[in-house]
Amino acid sequence: MVKGEIKFEERLNKVKKDVLEMSNLSKKSISSTNNLINEFSEEKFNEVLEIEEKSNILNLDVENGCMELTALHQPVARDLRFTASMMKISDNYERICDLAEKIAYLSKERKKINPPKNIEKMQKKLVKMLELLEKSLKEEKTEKLWELSDIDDEIDKLFDSVHNELEKGMKKGESIKPSTDLLFIARYLERAGDITCKIGSRIIYMKKGKRVRIK
Repeated sequence: MVKGEIKFEERLNKVKKDVLEMSNLSKKSISSTNNLINEFSEEKFNEVLEIEEKSNILNLDVENGCMELTALHQPVARDLRFTASMMKISDNYERICDLAEKIAYLSKERKKINPPKNIEKMQKKLVKMLELLEKSLKEEKTEKLWELSDIDDEIDKLFDSVHNELEKGMKKGESIKPSTDLLFIARYLERAGDITCKIGSRIIYMKKGKRVRIK
């Protein structure tokens, strides 16, 4: 292998390593929100904020790494799909960390929220989706990614349940602001599920060259 090829492989591996870390950060941020939703903790709150800041920096590193690969090595076919897809995947992971940060701030405003039980179920299913993505990236296999669609449908149903429960409570005279905060938290989890499906679709495109839509 010539020197140029070694540097190319090194850059490819560095980008993949960074995106796997983005995957880990997003999973950690969503996992931490469960503790915040059920019982506010200043330590967990700061952890989510730190993760979001790290994801911003690492996402830029991925973008710069992919741009260097493109500019210096002019990749084609599969390698070109890799660089383009990794930028998009990393950016989507960063968006999930942003949503976790929003949940953290809503949790801090309320301190003790007493959320509907289905919010916690949404969070756990979302973590399961992120674990599927992480495994796919590590093992470079895509077959299990289609399971994301069914899990996302379950999250959507749970969101509808939370929405209906909170709406009924508000009609009965329960405080509007706390219920609205909980509704936003559920919405952010539901949106993160949609983003996770987009990442799965992008991984399939990166590996197979096929444009699919997981939903």
